[in-house]
Amino acid sequence: FRSGRPREAVAPLERALARNPRYGRARFLLGQVRLALGEHSAGIDDLREALRTEDRLERERAYLGAVYLEQGAYEDAVEYLTAAVDLHPDYPDLRLQLAMAHLGHGDPVQAREHLQAALAIHPAFVKALTVLARLEVRERRFDNARTLLEQALDESPGFADVHCLLGEVRLETGDEAMAEHAFREALHRNPEYVDALVGLGLLCRRKGADAEAKECFHRVLDLDPAHPVALSQLED
Repeated sequence: FRSGRPREAVAPLERALARNPRYGRARFLLGQVRLALGEHSAGIDDLREALRTEDRLERERAYLGAVYLEQGAYEDAVEYLTAAVDLHPDYPDLRLQLAMAHLGHGDPVQAREHLQAALAIHPAFVKALTVLARLEVRERRFDNARTLLEQALDESPGFADVHCLLGEVRLETGDEAMAEHAFREALHRNPEYVDALVGLGLLCRRKGADAEAKECFHRVLDLDPAHPVALSQLED
């Protein structure tokens, strides 16, 4: 499995479990293998059973929580990541994952609490700064969002996500010149960044630069043929 041949790992793990069905480590590894093979339901069942039968795997709850988070099963993600944070309250990555799960589950208050806890542990945690800034944007606290994003850029200027979100904030607050700069910075780092292309396209429309706006929206449709904003803008 570790050498990139997950299918070859199934049979020996199943033999180990036939000898000892309560061998939690083998069950957990089998779950990971099945996830790698695309057998998501069986893989999750194995992971859950492993955690149920072997207490020594308590630390692995974070892995299953992350799997649920990736699949959009936010309620389950909250359950397992909360257990992981209870074990390791000073791990900022776990706090961030739990915040994302709470956001997906529709609980921004809990999400904010865990983001702030992550930043109290690691003030330069760029991903946590960005997610908290996105939450501030959702709640229309644009000054707070801008402060967080500028702090993130001071720590690590290479993140396209940060530049793009800063562009959205500046566009909302009427600073079109700096918004354009931010969107172009995002696209310099990731030329296929759909949100940055949309933001720049809308800004170009506002400025009357229709040719560049159309180019942006056509590039968006090359990447996402059903993108509603690009489709509506090109119909106008």
